[in-house]
Amino acid sequence: MLANGFWSCAVWGNLYWSVDYTSDFSAFFPISSDQIEYSWGPQLTGGLNGITLSQLNAVWASFILGAWLLAIGATWWTLRSMNMRHASIRIRNLENQSS
Repeated sequence: MLANGFWSCAVWGNLYWSVDYTSDFSAFFPISSDQIEYSWGPQLTGGLNGITLSQLNAVWASFILGAWLLAIGATWWTLRSMNMRHASIRIRNLENQSS
């Protein structure tokens, strides 16, 4: 969700535009030409701002790599801190039992 917000602020409107920018970004699928060329009538169409679709997808790949690394890192950090907290509770319980 945060990645979508950053994508909307940094990339959408600068490198390309589309009719529905909230559903363009996916952490699992790159931008397709169908998403960009979709239109709601003659006035509402999308397009690329001087780049190719391959270049846009290269930007998407670098952007999503950072998002996935942050998500994996945050998950790892959370699980590690929970395990450390539980380990210290177990040690305290063992110390109390031996006293």
